[in-house]
Amino acid sequence: MRLSAAKAAQRAKRSAAAVQLFGTTTRPTSSTREASRRQPLARPTARRSAIPSTTPSSSSSPSVVVESDAADPSVSSVYVAGATGRTGQRVVRELVETGMAVRAGVRSQEKFEETFKPLLQDGEKGKRLTCERASLEDASTLNRGVSGADVVVCCLGAPEDEFKLDNPKRIDGDGTIALIDAAKASGTVKHFVLVTSLGTGRFGWPASILNLFFGVLYHKRRAEDHLIRSGLEYTIVRPGGMERPGDDYYKENKMVVKPQDTQFGGQVSRTQVSWCVRECVLNRQVSANKVLEVVTAERAEMKKKRKDDEAPEFVEYDVSVLGDISKISAAGDATIEGTPDWYTSRYAYEPTKLATLARTMGFRGSAPEAVNGRLAMLGLVASLGEEAVNAKPIAQQIADQYLGVALVFALVTSSSLVPLIKGVEIKHADLGPFRAAAERLNGRIAMLAFAYLAGQEVLGSTGSGDTRLAIDVAKDSIAKVAGAVTSLDGKGALFAAGVAVLLGGTTALATFAPFQLLLSGGNDEDDE
Repeated sequence: MRLSAAKAAQRAKRSAAAVQLFGTTTRPTSSTREASRRQPLARPTARRSAIPSTTPSSSSSPSVVVESDAADPSVSSVYVAGATGRTGQRVVRELVETGMAVRAGVRSQEKFEETFKPLLQDGEKGKRLTCERASLEDASTLNRGVSGADVVVCCLGAPEDEFKLDNPKRIDGDGTIALIDAAKASGTVKHFVLVTSLGTGRFGWPASILNLFFGVLYHKRRAEDHLIRSGLEYTIVRPGGMERPGDDYYKENKMVVKPQDTQFGGQVSRTQVSWCVRECVLNRQVSANKVLEVVTAERAEMKKKRKDDEAPEFVEYDVSVLGDISKISAAGDATIEGTPDWYTSRYAYEPTKLATLARTMGFRGSAPEAVNGRLAMLGLVASLGEEAVNAKPIAQQIADQYLGVALVFALVTSSSLVPLIKGVEIKHADLGPFRAAAERLNGRIAMLAFAYLAGQEVLGSTGSGDTRLAIDVAKDSIAKVAGAVTSLDGKGALFAAGVAVLLGGTTALATFAPFQLLLSGGNDEDDE
């Protein structure tokens, strides 16, 4: 909610007074900062009641004040793992701005001081920010880091500039799990906020392309599952692509928060992700036990100005996503014995890989048509191209290149089955023109065309042993259709157009209508 100028000034004044309660006005020396680094996180005696406006020099947030009525007054200290990373450092700045005591978990003291030099030189803010050198392989450093913290924020991620095969397993998987265990053992941590990625819950394009980076999504998912089962209150933030958007991305694109396993693509800036994390930390009652998928949508006013060829001018708006977060259902606590969530977790049906494969490959499964359609599209294009160049019939092409054909068959089949077994259905495809309906229609047309042309080659063979090539059949068919169209009179053209519309409508209905839903009486267990 946007505050009025008078109310904003009043809250800013009250917030400034609260800041003075964090300590003395002198900046600590390197020796005193080193001593404080070894101490449990300090707990301020007062907190801000609103998320404050910030200046470009201290943070990349816009100058808005967002009301935080649900802010948890018991949260005053935060440990941030991966604090000097590109996302982590933005999270640290946002949390320090709110008046919290922040301890940064870092690998290098020098990098910490270099990254946060302006913040450390700010007297009041500098006293609220300390660091703890941490090693993911050394549990004692993690235990010291989370000691005394109310909230742990994990921004760990395998660095993209380090080409090490074990980084995703060591950092995104085992390292994050070790941090969760340390937070659980601390006895003080009330809330754990984990930043992962889109695509960890249900693999889908284009987010699943990240898994080519040595299984990074698999290891992030391991950490998510461990956190959910840990018994800690948690919030999992799954951002979209963060490589391209800059810190000013929010000016034209508003952050959107969606429930888990609903987004497979989209972008969001690291600054916007830090705002989302900030609100999750400040509003534990709203964000606890939720999985949030964070992307953006172009602001309506920017879209209108671009459509009208007007120069888009930034207008401040409420950047809070607290309303979006509150609409997402929270998972129950499965660690409390006897609760419905405990029974659901304990006795939940988890199909075996064999059962999942059998369901996917069954008559009502999506694999047979998907695999056959993709093979038919590739086979049709490849066979017609080979006939046009070398005049080889389809049967001879397969006989001459049987190893290559078998390899392509195996690759297409396996690459289609893996995501289907992981729970990704064809209907989830939604990337511009690459949609499920388009692939289904093209696949069915390709299967019919390939079967027809291959049959014509076999049935159209002459007694002398000559084979009529499929490409010749296609050319003759096109020529006949073209000749018939040009010879039509007015009535004939109208009749042909009606037939075409009827055939097109029937094909579209057969392609797009949910026949399985109709046949099963509207209760298809495969559709979730």
